[in-house]
Amino acid sequence: MDEHKKVRVTVNRDEQPSPSKKHELEYFLTPKQKKSQGNFMSSNKPVLNKLFKPIAFAVILGVIFGLGFIAFFSDLNPADNTDSAPVFNEDEEEDEEVTDTETPAESGEQFERTNETFEVIQYGIFSTNDNARELSQSLLQQTVPTIIHEEEGQYYVLSMVDLQPYNRDEVTNWLEAREYEYMNDFLYKDWQINDVLIEGSEAEINWLQEGDALITAEMTGSVWLEEVSGWLNEAPERFENDAYLNNLTNLVNQFEQQITENELPIYLNTVKLSLLLFFENNS
Repeated sequence: MDEHKKVRVTVNRDEQPSPSKKHELEYFLTPKQKKSQGNFMSSNKPVLNKLFKPIAFAVILGVIFGLGFIAFFSDLNPADNTDSAPVFNEDEEEDEEVTDTETPAESGEQFERTNETFEVIQYGIFSTNDNARELSQSLLQQTVPTIIHEEEGQYYVLSMVDLQPYNRDEVTNWLEAREYEYMNDFLYKDWQINDVLIEGSEAEINWLQEGDALITAEMTGSVWLEEVSGWLNEAPERFENDAYLNNLTNLVNQFEQQITENELPIYLNTVKLSLLLFFENNS
């Protein structure tokens, strides 16, 4: 009897389920637990994302408008900004006043001539200086004085001006005797000398005025020639290489070598024309 109980008890104990082992139906019948919701930040991310863009935009606008107002109000009183205001002393202001009253020439001296119209002799007009010089040399071989004058890209071969009294018929006969035909090889033409305004030092202006006086001076050929030669020797350095003065020097040298009484009027007036064109060319 006791052995039978012992056996039963043993069997009953073996049939009791293990507390750590779950029944197969427990997986289906036991309600599942909800997962943790997490913290506040992770649960409200969509809300913060919606708020971040407007806040950032508002901050940027605030910075822009703030800088704009600062720049605007800082320029309202530029006179108060002593760092940017120019500083002058009395000596500098006096120097500026003197400078404003000065002309481009250091001394403010000027030489002026009003425009005039004269009669001249024209031998030819060319598009190049070389062609004009060729004709001028050809005329010089016949003791005919000439001047080459460039104007608006054209080169004129000219001589004499009607300042010194002369007889046109005598001049025409003198040229035709050298086989130059009137209205074919030469003609008389009105020529305008434009207004002249030359600025320079006091010494330069005085020299120019002396040359201007020679143009209208009433002198005999030899005396007047000496005056012109002396004037040329005193030419300022500024005009030493002037083409018209060089031509004038050559004419004066020709006077001394081979000028007769019949040739005197045309030579004298050609020298005066060279003087007039010298002034106009340097204006």
